[in-house]
Amino acid sequence: MVTERARSTRARRIVAVPRASGRAERVAVAVLAAVALAVVFVVAVWTERGRIAEGAVLEASTFATDSPLLGLVGISTLAAACAALLAIGLVRRRGDLALVAIAVVAASAIIGQLLKHLVLSRPTVVAEQGNSFPSGHMIAFAAVAAGALVVLPAALRLVAAPFAAVLLSVVAIRLVHDGWHRPSDVVGALLLVVCLTALATLWRAPVPPSRRAPYRLLELVLLASAGVASLVAIVAAIVVAAAGDAGAPLLVTASSALVAAVLVAVATLSWLVRRPRPELAGARHLR
Repeated sequence: MVTERARSTRARRIVAVPRASGRAERVAVAVLAAVALAVVFVVAVWTERGRIAEGAVLEASTFATDSPLLGLVGISTLAAACAALLAIGLVRRRGDLALVAIAVVAASAIIGQLLKHLVLSRPTVVAEQGNSFPSGHMIAFAAVAAGALVVLPAALRLVAAPFAAVLLSVVAIRLVHDGWHRPSDVVGALLLVVCLTALATLWRAPVPPSRRAPYRLLELVLLASAGVASLVAIVAAIVVAAAGDAGAPLLVTASSALVAAVLVAVATLSWLVRRPRPELAGARHLR
């Protein structure tokens, strides 16, 4: 009888339903990310200083028509990524988390396109350049990374989060250096993904790890690294202002700021998938 009970316990997976406090935290993150997205857009696009600063970054960049990042993003690759997330969820017997992950990818891509083409617009003075906010390329990479953090086992998130931070940093820098996107486009994409991940995990959140100290340490390291990157961006900006050089120092400023934004976004995503402690609904299980 004890053996049967043990087997039954091992066979059951408890569904993680965020508590009321956890839901409030996620709503707060979503609202803050949405507000930050709006502020970034207004400052970068609808203020003269913002447009001048981003225009200078574009002029300092090298327009690359053969950027490898462009070929990696498309409907087929997003569909393949969603299939991989679904497979991970099914293997783990967590189809609910797979649905959350896929919802983040799909909603981010769709809402990003709606914002870019139907909702947000640029002033007529730069309208001929087209609206590139938020970056669809950055949305694709960031949303898949967020989906992976949602559906992967807790232990693998310790590896996946740093990997995502490095990958997304490289993507962010290349998108700007190759002249395909303005810095605000990339930051807006990150904020959109964070916002939608917070909202998607309102329905179902991963079960947090039993030992949360390593994850807290990881998030602190990410935030500390973001602080260092921000300092580098400030120093580079001072050099640009003092020397009037809009070349390499300006790209260093933009790149450092983008890395800082990526690290904060990944730290926030890591926090979202480990917090809050879910209430264990004993009557609700997945087999």
